[in-house]
Amino acid sequence: MGPVVLFGTGGVDIELMKDVALAGAPLDAAEAKQLIGKTKAGVKMKGYRGKPALHEPSAVKALVGLSNLMADANGRIASIDVNPFLINSKLGVAVDGLIVLNNAAANKAAGH
Repeated sequence: MGPVVLFGTGGVDIELMKDVALAGAPLDAAEAKQLIGKTKAGVKMKGYRGKPALHEPSAVKALVGLSNLMADANGRIASIDVNPFLINSKLGVAVDGLIVLNNAAANKAAGH
């Protein structure tokens, strides 16, 4: 099937809310916006119950960049996890991330 991008509500509520959407990688900006729009997190990003809208362009840029990285890796990356991605009305930033290499890629990088 190829690389897949998952977007949704993270943190401690992920199991409770089950707020995720999937799309094939790579994504362009329009596809990233559609992915965001399929989730409750996307509704919150637009501004919810009097709260200001969050900086959607930051999330779009992150999704597009990560999806391109996965697609360009040609199977060398097993997964990328960015959590948390904090976002406010002015910017978004990945606070922590983990990239897991596929065994063949990891062995090659280690010289095996």
